[in-house]
Amino acid sequence: LARVGDRVSGDQGEAVLAVATRLFDCFRQNGLMLAEISPLFVDGGAGRAGDAKVVVDMNAVPERAALLKIFEDNRDLYPDAWRKLS
Repeated sequence: LARVGDRVSGDQGEAVLAVATRLFDCFRQNGLMLAEISPLFVDGGAGRAGDAKVVVDMNAVPERAALLKIFEDNRDLYPDAWRKLS
């Protein structure tokens, strides 16, 4: 992650590094297979995602109560995922 911030200087570099760090933490902590932001806008030292995508490893969901609750509470939005979990 340190190399990410090195590619952009000053406040923008710090903002990019902060977003990359949070994205990586989200990836690791939630059993994701993919976590992506594109494009990333940096203005005034703050990063904003123009669009984002995550792909969840369905094998990891039962071990993560917060993710399981999202699928449980939204069965109608994620019917295929819910069938795999139940």
